[in-house]
Order: sequence, then C-alpha cells, then structure tokens
Amino acid sequence: MILQTPRGTKDILPEDQRYFKFIQEAVERQAGINGYEKIETPIFEYQSLFTKAIGEDSDIVEKEMYEVKRLGEERSD
Repeated sequence: MILQTPRGTKDILPEDQRYFKFIQEAVERQAGINGYEKIETPIFEYQSLFTKAIGEDSDIVEKEMYEVKRLGEERSD
C-alpha cells in the first residue's frame, strides 16, 4: 500500500515544523495586534454546506471534495 497525501494537501514534516511554527506565530502575533482572535473550525463539513451554496455540479464538489460515508448510510450528510 502506497501512502500519499490527498490532492491539494501537503504534510508538514518534522524538519519543516520550526519554519511552519515561526510563520504561524508571526501571523497570530500580527493578527492579535490588529484585534483579531484565533478560532478553530472543524476540519470536516457536511457536503450539503457546499452543494447548496455552489451546486452539486461545480468543480469543487466534483473534483476537490472527499465524501466520508458512515457504515450503513447512503450519504454522509
């Protein structure tokens, strides 16, 4: 089995973590200076959020979205 990241994503490997953390902290610091606060959002959303907004036939839904189905269910949303 070959493991690879999904299209459009990138792993941040251990040797790159310090650079990523440096940039992330700099952005967070600047955002805080300007009155913004950090929020954490889910990494998954219901598919219907996108299909209702942009349509089921859009490139985003058809080519750039992964569907996770629960065991025994037809759709994940």
